[in-house]
Amino acid sequence: SAELDEFAKIVGEHLSGTCNSSTEAASPYTINVTGDGYYLVKDSGTIADNDAATKYILKVVEDVEVAAKSEVPSIDKIIVDADDITGKGTAQDVGSSVSFKLTSAVPAMDGYSSYAYIVNDTLSAGLTFNNDVAVTIDGTEYTGFTVDQNGQSFTITFNNFIDQKTNAGKDIVITYTATLNENALNTDKETNTVYLQYSSDPYDSSSVKNTPEITVYVYDFDIVIDKYADGNEETKLADAKFVLY
Repeated sequence: SAELDEFAKIVGEHLSGTCNSSTEAASPYTINVTGDGYYLVKDSGTIADNDAATKYILKVVEDVEVAAKSEVPSIDKIIVDADDITGKGTAQDVGSSVSFKLTSAVPAMDGYSSYAYIVNDTLSAGLTFNNDVAVTIDGTEYTGFTVDQNGQSFTITFNNFIDQKTNAGKDIVITYTATLNENALNTDKETNTVYLQYSSDPYDSSSVKNTPEITVYVYDFDIVIDKYADGNEETKLADAKFVLY
């Protein structure tokens, strides 16, 4: 309950020493207790990227395995109408608009009073961001975000994201486009990379961690083909139609 969460925040600030401990490196942990009840559990080390804090208050019934960690959100990126089944690659002409789709889900935010949810996206030099971000949560348009661009990178910050607590588990879909520009002619491929920053500790609002990066690839082609009259390399055939393999 909210009351237990507030109680845990106060007591957790003063908790020291060890009554019981677990040696497992990752959740779920086995915690040995002497009876049923509510137990206060606190991390003894720092929180790494793509991890989250242990929930302070746990209801335990004898010696059971407890999934003690707060939820760690994830994010994925694909190219809409990609050329491969993974959605990670496409081949386009210079001047073409490429559509990208990011997918995530509203994390469980029990115990949090605020929640950072910031998408970080970086385009290589051959892609021009069109600043046309659109977001839906559970299929409904969501406008409570801010886009800030700095060179080839931009962030999508979800404002007052804690207001989405009741939508835990619902799909988040982010779409935008970028145009393949002339810089793409100097490289064999263009990259587009994303990672998510998220709150990792309900008891420390400054604790923000990163998910692993996801990268997709755009390959460019600039091939000009002319067809000439047989034996006459000076005369191009008007409106020539042919298939090139």
